[in-house]
Amino acid sequence: MRNILLLVMFAGFLELLLPSNNMKRFVQVAVGLFILATILGPMALLLNFLSTEPRMELPVFSWAETQEVLRAGEELAARQHSEVLEKYRQSLARQVESLIKLSGQGEIVEVEVEIEEAPSEPTFGQIRSLSVELASMENGSNRSIEELADLLADFYGLSREKVRVQKVHQGG
Repeated sequence: MRNILLLVMFAGFLELLLPSNNMKRFVQVAVGLFILATILGPMALLLNFLSTEPRMELPVFSWAETQEVLRAGEELAARQHSEVLEKYRQSLARQVESLIKLSGQGEIVEVEVEIEEAPSEPTFGQIRSLSVELASMENGSNRSIEELADLLADFYGLSREKVRVQKVHQGG
């Protein structure tokens, strides 16, 4: 690059010194040929080097190995998908438990949340149904259970039929 730059600067200097006549065109052609020779010299060396060096071969992958890697990737993706859905389901269950504790409706035995698990569905990740089991309390009434079910249905935007709240008797 340095040689090319010096040659171009020298050509510009020569053009400034020469008068405007036929000799100026001759100098421009000669300098242009020198610049081409200067550029093509390293290119010829590179081509010569590449032709004498042994060819580098790309690694060869077998179809079976590729399929095995793809299958392992799909299994990993499915496992991660199910783990994410389970964590989401657990998070929703904890949220339901918190709502019930805030309402003061009793002690929670179990909360089950059913969600849409198919990614292709437009309702993916939405709650399909809620099931809550509360410990039986003496002061609890069926009216308070219905109010709790209504609260949960309203909070999660579900129809009342998709929310089930019941009291169970604890052994003892």
